[in-house]
Amino acid sequence: MVKRPHSIITKLGASEFATILNGDDGRPVLKALQSFAETVQWERRQALELDSDIEEDNDVEDDGDNENCSQNDCQPSTKRIKEDWMKDSKDYRVPFVGTSIAKGETGSVVPGTWPTGLLVAYLKQSPSAIELVGNDSLIPPTGRIHKRLLRNKEGKLSFAIHKAYLKAIAELITAGISVSTLKQETAVKSSHITSVDTAFRNRSQIIQNNGQCPAFLARFSRDRLPGIIDLVLSETGQGKGKKGALSGIGTLTPYAL
Repeated sequence: MVKRPHSIITKLGASEFATILNGDDGRPVLKALQSFAETVQWERRQALELDSDIEEDNDVEDDGDNENCSQNDCQPSTKRIKEDWMKDSKDYRVPFVGTSIAKGETGSVVPGTWPTGLLVAYLKQSPSAIELVGNDSLIPPTGRIHKRLLRNKEGKLSFAIHKAYLKAIAELITAGISVSTLKQETAVKSSHITSVDTAFRNRSQIIQNNGQCPAFLARFSRDRLPGIIDLVLSETGQGKGKKGALSGIGTLTPYAL
């Protein structure tokens, strides 16, 4: 039984997602990436009836991020923090008024159809998925957000954002995969991956078997896929097993695959 993620109840909007990813604050970016991945995954499983029973739950589902983030690094603070640009440096004594973020479309789930829901709403607004595929600030360690976090010794938050980014990219890619192949892939993901080579052959076959070609796919293949392949090779010791890692597989390997 799959619990209904809290992100489904609070429903992320397409415009809201795009705006947050273009920002510089690591914590909202982490939350937006996690919410996007959770929502798209849940809506896919609902639309394609990949779960016979779905339990609605108002609690946040533990996806393992807490083991990589200390409370200070990754959890939103209960205290209101005033950034430098918000401070009344000239002593004007005028209260700060922030701007709100437009939520935008959240999409509706159409049974038996994929993509649907939030993923369709996002790609309708941003067909090239530039906020995800073309956003260099999300790529560690040189991305703008990561550089600032690492400089401030917030490495755990940087790691959590990278992990959430890989999850979000994985869900985005499903827009170019046929319904029949997605159902087969669900079975593949539930089984144990025996080798990196086998996993990449499976992934390549999925793309080849699907006639659709989303607008973002060419740029993803050119700009992001090589880096993800390098990450997998690094996390698996060039396929021979990463030294010091459990079963020779680094923490990010499942998300990169």
